[in-house]
Amino acid sequence: MNLESLIFVSGISGSGKSTALKTLEDNGYFCMDNFPTVLIPKFLEMISLGGVEFTKIAFVIDVREGSLLKNFPDTLEALTKEGFKSEVIFLECEDRAIINRYKDTKRTHPLSRTDIIQGIKEERILLKNIKDIATKIIDTTNMNVHTLRSEIINFINSINSSPKITCNIISFGFKYGIPLQADFVFDVRFLPNPYFVPELKNLNGLDENVRNFVMKSEVTTSLLNKIHDIFNTLLPLYLNEKRPTINISIGCTGGRHRSVTIAEELAKKMISNNRLYVNIYHRDINR
Repeated sequence: MNLESLIFVSGISGSGKSTALKTLEDNGYFCMDNFPTVLIPKFLEMISLGGVEFTKIAFVIDVREGSLLKNFPDTLEALTKEGFKSEVIFLECEDRAIINRYKDTKRTHPLSRTDIIQGIKEERILLKNIKDIATKIIDTTNMNVHTLRSEIINFINSINSSPKITCNIISFGFKYGIPLQADFVFDVRFLPNPYFVPELKNLNGLDENVRNFVMKSEVTTSLLNKIHDIFNTLLPLYLNEKRPTINISIGCTGGRHRSVTIAEELAKKMISNNRLYVNIYHRDINR
């Protein structure tokens, strides 16, 4: 089996394991959630014999395994002896943040339906043996899904033999302020504005009719090509500097029409570059 990367994700319930797994999946990993750890060696053997070639695999390991959880360190040690190099990401989070997240989602903790604090306490005890052997511990207390996603991608880059840069493309409205994390800001307020077309006003830049309206301008096409050329020139320089992330912000007046369309079209151009991980976020699309 030509396995390039094997990652295990664990952590406190509510700390962001689903986001971490989705990020890994989006970056080429074959992902398994709640797969019994004792069966992992057999699974790896099975796919190698069955002609199915996965080069990147990720598993989520948590308290849903019950009593099997205590076997994980032994399983990991056995895999290491067989020549598998693996990484363990452990997501940590303060109790107050976990409690607030459970309140927001109205879900129950897997170890307690009535006393979440006690459930968290028991979970920390059960997961201690995994945390102790973790390659990377990430505290998600003050993170949102976007910052956690970037953290996971940066970790992937650090263990990847062919380093890549995370390119975050953010659409926004100038009336709500420029994104603080912006490295580059492009103002597209000079492009034809769908807001003043009655049948387009209440749509957004993800709608095909809005896209067609914005993209029909030759100025739009020229702008996109020039922005793309800029980053094709800069990318080798950033790779040499080992810069992990580029944040590109595209702004129009309200952040719902032109900036969204341009951000989407730029992402399509840049996603074909195998040295980039491209994320797109429309900050003000619902305002």
